Amino acid sequence: MKKQFKIALVFLISISLPILVNSQQFDSGKTQEPDGISSEVMPNRDLSGYGCPDYAIFDQCPNNPQGTYGSNEGDQVIYPWFEGVHEKIGGVVFWGATSNVCPSYDFKIYFHRNNDVSGGIGELVNSFEVNLIPEATGWMFGDGRVIYRFEAVLPTFVSLEEGWLSIQGTDPNCGFSWLRGNDNSKMFLYTNPGMSGYNFFFRDMNFAFNGPTYPMPLSDYAIYFGIFLIIAFTAIRFRRSIF
Repeated sequence: MKKQFKIALVFLISISLPILVNSQQFDSGKTQEPDGISSEVMPNRDLSGYGCPDYAIFDQCPNNPQGTYGSNEGDQVIYPWFEGVHEKIGGVVFWGATSNVCPSYDFKIYFHRNNDVSGGIGELVNSFEVNLIPEATGWMFGDGRVIYRFEAVLPTFVSLEEGWLSIQGTDPNCGFSWLRGNDNSKMFLYTNPGMSGYNFFFRDMNFAFNGPTYPMPLSDYAIYFGIFLIIAFTAIRFRRSIF
C-alpha cells in the first residue's frame, strides 16, 4: 500500500511541476487581447501579400489586416512565434502604423529561443538597433493612420530555426503599432509594464525573414559611384578614339 502511495505521489509531482513553472512565465492562465486598435483598411481593398519579398525564407505577410498592436520599448511589447526557418536570417521585413509622421524610425529587433520548460521567452540569441526609412504602402486605416512597410538588413546573420521575434519602437515621438491580421492559428506573447510576466494571444503579426543572399538595396552613394564610373569609362573611350 505504501509503495502504491509513493508511486502516486511521484506521478502527481511530475505533472504539477511544469504547471507551477509555467505559472511563473505567464501573467494569467487565460488568453487576453493586448492593447491595440481594430480598424479596417480604407479604401476597402486587398492588402494580401503587399511587399512580401519573393526571396523570403519565412513569411507571415499581410492577409486581411484588421488593425495593429502597439510594440514599443518601455511599454507593451509583442513577441510573435516563428518556426521552420532552415536558412540563416539576413533581414526582416515588417508592416505597421505610427503615432506620428517621422522621416525615419528607430527600432530594436530581438531574437529569442523558446523556453523548453515554460514554453515562453527563452535565451536571447541576437539583438539589433536599426534606423529605417518607412515605405508608404498607399493604404491607410479608416482612422487615418498610414500603413508603412519597413525592411531591415541585419549586420550579422541569425541562425534560429524557431523562436520568438520582437520588434520595438524606441522613439516615443514616433510610436510604432505592428500590423496584424485575423488568423487565430498564429500565436504571440506580449508584456507591458503592468504585468509580472507574459500573456498570450492568437493573431498573425505581419513580418517576413530574408535569407543570407538576396538583392541588397543600393544606397545613393553606390548609385552615384556607378554613374561616375560610366561617365569616366565613356570619356576615356572617347579620348582614345580621337587620338
